[in-house]
Amino acid sequence: MNLNSLKNKKICILGLGIENYTLVKFLLAKKINCETTICDNRSKKELGERYKELETHNNASVRWKLGKNYDKGLKKYDIIFTTGSTGIGTRDIAPEIILPFLEKQISGVMDMIRIKYGMENPNALLSRSIAGIKGKTILFALPGNPKAVTEYLNEIFKILHHSILMLHDINNH
Repeated sequence: MNLNSLKNKKICILGLGIENYTLVKFLLAKKINCETTICDNRSKKELGERYKELETHNNASVRWKLGKNYDKGLKKYDIIFTTGSTGIGTRDIAPEIILPFLEKQISGVMDMIRIKYGMENPNALLSRSIAGIKGKTILFALPGNPKAVTEYLNEIFKILHHSILMLHDINNH
């Protein structure tokens, strides 16, 4: 896991639900030297304890973009993470919303993760998590289960350095 490749990169966490809270804590625990912005349509007050805890322990690497314009300017980020709504239920619509915006889908990494964890827990095979690119931004839509978020991130971070190089046309073969 080459975390140096994330140095000075801009990461967007889209929404601060329970799952993305797990994601933020994962990133902070890795002590990655990057700019992490949490974008959410809710206010500090509406985010409540999650906001208070992250702000209290903030090491200045977490920024906030809250309120009605939370989703403006997303193309400035190198990586966008979102979680939840990737299952097969009627409310699971993330792939249908995200796929039309992607220029290229990166299905291999998500397929591998589903298969790897599906061998232990067959329910993991029901995830419709996706990865792709739009411009110079890599987007990952992860499952909504906090344990699954950590599993996915552990695998994604293995390929992130190479993904960033490829996205910027840097041949590292």
